[in-house]
Amino acid sequence: MLLFLLCIILLINCIISYNIFEKRFISPSVITNFVFLFSSVFLLFYSKPLDFELDIRTFLLIIFSNFAVFIGEYISFRLKQKDYIKWRNLSDFKIGNAMYFIGFVIVLGSFGIYLNDVIQLSISKFGSAIGFIVNAKILKVTGDFKVSFLAGQGYLASEIIVDLFIFSLLKSIVFEKKVIKNPFLYFSVLIYILNVLITATRSRILNLFIYTFVLFFIMNYSNKKQIKKSTNGTFKMLLKSVPIFAALLILFYFAGSLTGKIDSYNNIGENLLNYCGMSIYNLNYYIRNANEAIFNSSNTFFGIHTLSGPYSFFRGFGFDIPDDIIALEYIQSNLVLGNVFTPLRRYFQDFGLLGTFIISGFIGFLYGWLINVSIRKSNSLIAILTAYFVYPIFFWSIEERFFMDVLLINRTIYILFYFILFSRLFFKKETVSNSKK
Repeated sequence: MLLFLLCIILLINCIISYNIFEKRFISPSVITNFVFLFSSVFLLFYSKPLDFELDIRTFLLIIFSNFAVFIGEYISFRLKQKDYIKWRNLSDFKIGNAMYFIGFVIVLGSFGIYLNDVIQLSISKFGSAIGFIVNAKILKVTGDFKVSFLAGQGYLASEIIVDLFIFSLLKSIVFEKKVIKNPFLYFSVLIYILNVLITATRSRILNLFIYTFVLFFIMNYSNKKQIKKSTNGTFKMLLKSVPIFAALLILFYFAGSLTGKIDSYNNIGENLLNYCGMSIYNLNYYIRNANEAIFNSSNTFFGIHTLSGPYSFFRGFGFDIPDDIIALEYIQSNLVLGNVFTPLRRYFQDFGLLGTFIISGFIGFLYGWLINVSIRKSNSLIAILTAYFVYPIFFWSIEERFFMDVLLINRTIYILFYFILFSRLFFKKETVSNSKK
């Protein structure tokens, strides 16, 4: 009964946030409430076989944190938007055909280097290259998956190139009403997806589609001639994005089949349940059994469950910071085994209820401000970076991604460097020629 009530409240919160924040589907408050609603519905469907009963404390923690996101976004929404960073508008950028070819060569070369490293790793650890994708997954779980610096940087660089190519494609569709026909754009995207598949990390596929989805909406909202602030207009955009979600589900399932992960489930429903709904189940289990031995680590270092990203950066400078708590405990239910607890488990365990409220409010404020600047000022640089780094709020009902990934400082520095480098390389000549006209 309480789980059903949670679904109703989350739905109402989605509707309220949607109307307050200019009917935007990419409002942080809309997204965080919707993803929790999505997870709750999955859990509701399986509540009987799981013998699940939602605790009132879990119920209040979820509602409380989502309200904090709303408050944070509302504060940012009321701020006067200034030109914080001078950069050309979304509609200004173009990529020449030669630059698509150069980008394709970099992506293809990076894929070759990475593939060779993964195959060699499989041979050295398992004595055979057969099943190297499954072997890569095993090595990731055990912490033994290590490729060369060149392979890692090439993979990251190709990711940024593909993101810029997608930006160019969406810009052409939204602002110019035409589709780019250069084949090297699409080959680059395909090769990058293949690279993601051999890393055995399906989350990168999700991130790529989230980036595309958010950037598509930012461009449409900023293009005032094409769309008005109306329910009809925004739902038309949502319908246009349906093929994106269809492709995402197919790729996600296919990636799981390559690593053998889907073989551990009786059906697709249990597979989706583990990814979409069990985080709430596990959070509820933690709230009810926080005093159990499995949750009582001897490591009490400040923020150890939450701040793994920043702490990894400082460890590189010789600081004595433990790194033994990144993956959380596995919980066995009647149907599946999993160790995701929503980000709220980490925030609540490390910083209590007040800390959870402050962190949730800050995340709502930050992404609300970034999205506002992207839309109201049509700032291309902020739009690209916002779309790239916005994925933590899409994972809000599943796992922590802001402190663990976005604030993984070493990686983020490289990402910013590649975005600046390749945007200058690919866009400079066409942008200058346009300004001269």
